[in-house]
Amino acid sequence: MADTLDQFWNNLKEGKDCITEIPKERWDYNDFYDKDKSRKDKVYTKWGGFISDVDKFDLTYFNMSKRESIMIDPAERLFLEASVHTFDDAGYSKQKISNTKTGVFVGVMYGQYQMYVNNIDRKSIGPTSSYASVANRVSYFFNLHGPSMAVDTMCSSSLTAFHLACESIKRGECEQAIVGGVNVCIHPAKYIILSQQRYASTDGKCRTFGEGGDGYVPGEGVGAVLLKPLKKAKQDKNQIYAVVKSSTINHDGKTNGYTVPNPNAQADLVSEALEKADINSETISYIEAHGTGTALGDPIEITGLVKAFAKSDKKLHQYCAIGSVKSNIGHCEAAAGIAAITKVILQMKYKTLVPSLNSDKLNSNIDFQATPFYVQHEMKPWKRPVINNKVYPRCAGISAFGAGGNNVHVILEEYDHQLNKESFEKEQLIILSDHSEERLQTKIKQMLEVLKCQNELIDKNQMTLENIAYTLQVGREEMEYRVAFTCSDIQNLLILLEQCHQKDYKGVSYYNASENIRKIEQLLLNNKGNVKKVEEAVKNRNLSVLKELWVQGYPVDFKKLNENSSACIISLPSYEFIKERCWVDCKRSATEILLNQQEKEAVLHPFIDYNLSTIHQQKYRKVYSFKEQVIREHVVLQQNIVAGAVLLETARAAGTLAYEKTIKILQDVMWAQPVVLKENRKTVDISITEENTGLAYNISNSDNDKKAIYVSGKLITEEPTPANRRYSLESIRRRCKDIHSRKEIEKKLQELGFNYGPSYLLTETLYCGEWESLAELNIPEKLLENQENVLFQPMILDCVLRSALGIKGELFSDNAELRVPYRLEKIEILRTIPKKCTVYAYIPDDERSEWGENIKSNFVVLDENGDEVVRILGFQARRFKHKNTDTNDDLLYYSSKWEEESFIEEKNCSGGKNVLVLCNDEQIIEKLNADGRNNYIFVIQGEKFEKQANGIYKIKATNLEHIDQVLKDCINVYGKISYILNMWNYNFNFEVALECLDLQERNTYIKKQLNSGLYTGIHLFKLFTKEK
Repeated sequence: MADTLDQFWNNLKEGKDCITEIPKERWDYNDFYDKDKSRKDKVYTKWGGFISDVDKFDLTYFNMSKRESIMIDPAERLFLEASVHTFDDAGYSKQKISNTKTGVFVGVMYGQYQMYVNNIDRKSIGPTSSYASVANRVSYFFNLHGPSMAVDTMCSSSLTAFHLACESIKRGECEQAIVGGVNVCIHPAKYIILSQQRYASTDGKCRTFGEGGDGYVPGEGVGAVLLKPLKKAKQDKNQIYAVVKSSTINHDGKTNGYTVPNPNAQADLVSEALEKADINSETISYIEAHGTGTALGDPIEITGLVKAFAKSDKKLHQYCAIGSVKSNIGHCEAAAGIAAITKVILQMKYKTLVPSLNSDKLNSNIDFQATPFYVQHEMKPWKRPVINNKVYPRCAGISAFGAGGNNVHVILEEYDHQLNKESFEKEQLIILSDHSEERLQTKIKQMLEVLKCQNELIDKNQMTLENIAYTLQVGREEMEYRVAFTCSDIQNLLILLEQCHQKDYKGVSYYNASENIRKIEQLLLNNKGNVKKVEEAVKNRNLSVLKELWVQGYPVDFKKLNENSSACIISLPSYEFIKERCWVDCKRSATEILLNQQEKEAVLHPFIDYNLSTIHQQKYRKVYSFKEQVIREHVVLQQNIVAGAVLLETARAAGTLAYEKTIKILQDVMWAQPVVLKENRKTVDISITEENTGLAYNISNSDNDKKAIYVSGKLITEEPTPANRRYSLESIRRRCKDIHSRKEIEKKLQELGFNYGPSYLLTETLYCGEWESLAELNIPEKLLENQENVLFQPMILDCVLRSALGIKGELFSDNAELRVPYRLEKIEILRTIPKKCTVYAYIPDDERSEWGENIKSNFVVLDENGDEVVRILGFQARRFKHKNTDTNDDLLYYSSKWEEESFIEEKNCSGGKNVLVLCNDEQIIEKLNADGRNNYIFVIQGEKFEKQANGIYKIKATNLEHIDQVLKDCINVYGKISYILNMWNYNFNFEVALECLDLQERNTYIKKQLNSGLYTGIHLFKLFTKEK
């Protein structure tokens, strides 16, 4: 979005779509977004037009405390700032506008700031949202005495305010009025409402008069104009942008639905506006339409316009351009009218029509050829209409229709600026001031940038030295830090501004008059001679004397100084606010509060909150939070870490939802990195893909920019093998003679860093043996509830896996270490968990020779009779390495470490070495054979095992028996194998994989490379080390 009018105009000219996704500093739309429009608790739109720094404010300029500023709705603050800029542009300083009969009329809706009152500590400042204060605050700050009112007619609010201001001026209630609107989107509740009512666009495009328009995109904006009688504006030498020919207002009355527009009421509205303006519709050459881009609203608006135009124009020959700024910035709702007026005024100023977007293919329900209108699709000069050889001024109609039926139409006409050809005084007095030297330097820099600018935004006819001097003298607030100098032309002005910007005040009057201004009355009493000197200098136009006295704080009547001048007010840089954050201190974000409300309702599964699935992928979301006991009570080294068992149940639940069948087997689980809750909540996404053997899953963070995988594995859709063995619990107890109680277990766990809550401490007795252990669990009834959904309660599973610490009494040894889950080969859930159960953990016979960090444990959960309930195979845990428990560093991903070794000759080996080379490249094979220093044995890929006459082996890469046979044959024939070089996929290019648009084709390609490279290498390594 644009911060200035110049930026706004550039965006319009370039046909820029300013719509973006909802910024994360507002709220995380991922917590609410779902493309499914039928989800009532979700939003199907994530786009909008957003302005910057809605949370910031200039405390110093507005002389407010931080406390007061934080209480004020950002809409109120934004409109106050816009009013300052509007008065600046109109040539009114704060002193000049004070105590005048100036009205304030502002359109506003959606007072959302007060919704944060539930987010704060009760002792904190409560935010407020008062519509009236948006207008009243301006009147208060500038000391204005005209009517001051906020208007809410929904989408027509600011244009209604415009109409009311015009009428108020006509009635003499005010001499002039500042009119505008403001709209901000600071709370997700608004998007929920728009989605529930089906008002919002589904794709983030506002398709005004375009095919496929199904709603509008919310937009933010703030703007204002100053209205006053034309005669008075000329007299006061104001800058006149346009002339208001007429404004009309009416209501739809009763229609087919509360928000359904009435084309007849709209036609009557426009007809009345044309009649009041006393102009023929043929002289209207542009319509800034309400144009929300809805399938219903756009055709109705054209119907109403055609009916109105037909009363005075029977030709209907597409002579009038039509468009809508909503296609650029979205629907600014309460500020939509002022956005439309601003666009039209800028088009008049630059005599250019700008493109209306997203309507290359026109709405098929509108026959534009049978209307006076054509959609403006490109930037082109806005020519004055010629009718019967008579040239008419550029004239535009502007419409705004409120969702509740309040309609407004305004007709604006360009103002014919008569260039001033009178002679001016050669020498001019330039004055600049601000609250500090730093701000004064900023103002000087702004002036330099404007004067050096050579583009169309600068009207060279208006940017004269005389107009610059006059605007700075009568149209800007006088502040403490001042600089003044005289100059004779623009070039001389540039030189002196550059000099001041370098803080070189030679030949320039510079003064910090803050002390003098505070004691101005005393100065005037003691120095009546200087006061008289000022009056004489004004009378005689003695600029040298005036600049010296003005910088010292003496008041100068600049209006009197210029009473015989024909200079006028022009647009110069307005005050640049220096802002700081002024926002309510929230204990919880708006997102959290809304989510908490939604979470009270039914969810998909206790460990699945949202279904984000599309036609392309199965995807779910879970928001872990401290309020969940399963999260709150799992503390490791003073960090809330989501238990690995929780992630397994989350994955199992997602697979069950995706496959629509209860998943009871998990396989090939790899915990890559832990999920740490550094704040109150953590959002993860669960992706499910179908494979031949079942479903593959991974759980990752929800941040698409920094994707991190926490756990991955497979979900087997088959039923587990039925229980086929009964274990003798007494026999196991007799073998496990080292017995420990609940208190002993809990004490040792705390010493290691497991600061668990009671729900994770379920072991009553732990029997420790040489290669096995037995844990007796006592499970609370509450943890056994809802087993039809939560098949294996994570707090129970976590306790089951911990029972392996009883093997060799590891938990109670001096060498006990903190370990975290790493891998798990398979878990089968045979039936529901009983209240009293026993966990038998053991090391398989083939693993016992490799006792150490990578040892694998198996588990069987047994009922009181020793019958199987759950089987767990191949569980591995890794040492948890940490530098300092007080740091906030994330835990790292544990993996095997590969170290590169130089291919060098063995010191004790005479002659060459036997090198087994897996390679399909004939050129490489020829080069290695020509080497002569080593004996190379080559293996190429084929479909079956074959030993060729030249000694080359041909095997199928995925056949492990072929690889075994090659290695054994080589050792029998050649003896010791010194090295193995796997070059089957040395030239693998991942970019080739990415170029495969078809997902299945890409996966096949990558799988082939893995089989040839990594998997083959791992198998060879195991065989090689065993043979050695």
